Formats: sequence, C-alpha cells, structure tokens
Amino acid sequence: MANRRIGKTIPCSAFSVFILLLSSATSQSQPNQGIDIDPSRNIKEQHPEVHCSRERSRAAWKIIEEYLIPFMEKEKYQLSSRCRLHQSNDIFREQEEHKIHVDINEYRCGYCKKVFRAEIYLDQHFDNRHYNLLNV
Repeated sequence: MANRRIGKTIPCSAFSVFILLLSSATSQSQPNQGIDIDPSRNIKEQHPEVHCSRERSRAAWKIIEEYLIPFMEKEKYQLSSRCRLHQSNDIFREQEEHKIHVDINEYRCGYCKKVFRAEIYLDQHFDNRHYNLLNV
C-alpha cells in the first residue's frame, strides 16, 4: 500500500469494456415497456446519425454513478477528460439534465416546458425538437 499514489488516472479501456457489457445486458432486459411507437409521427430533420442509444447510455450512466464513481472517489482515482466515461463526453447529458420527472405519468421538458405522459415520449421530443442541443 506504500506505493499507492493519490490522484491516479484509470486506464479507460478496461472500464469502457466493463460498462459496455453491463449496459448491453441491462438494455436487453428492459423492453419498450409495452409502449408502441408510431414511426410516422416522428419529424426527422437532416441531422448526423447518433450511433449511441439513449436508453443504453442512460443504463450505462446509472451503473457508472452507482458503482464506478463511488469506487473512484474512495480510491482517489481521476478519469482523463478524453475517456469516454468522463461526464463531459456524454452526448445526452445536457438533455438528461433538462428532463423533469413531475409525477408517475408526467415528464416535462426543461427547455420548452412541454408535458409528456411517458419518458419515452420526452426522449422522442428531445430527438425531434432539441436535437441541436446534443453534445456531438
């Protein structure tokens, strides 16, 4: 323990693989919760395609915040800002912070205050109306 240094940087690749495996497992176990989505209702503008699922990202960040961050704080580790697991590299972070869960069946957009009956509809709203606010 005498060789331990304060403020170590974690090699990103091992944790990235771990988180990707966990997020893949959790996203496959959570289906669409019985909500049918009509693709014809989506208004799609010409935007660059995002190759990351919002649901997988949310599951991965939940795991990171519950398990990885407390471990890192306890061990005094620091993630490099270039690591994909660093909060500044989360493309959905800004939108997720503007998601207001009012009640069991009520979600509100923090940008325009529009109200939705399910989180999935708010996610679609972010994709359709506030896509320009993604951190891409």
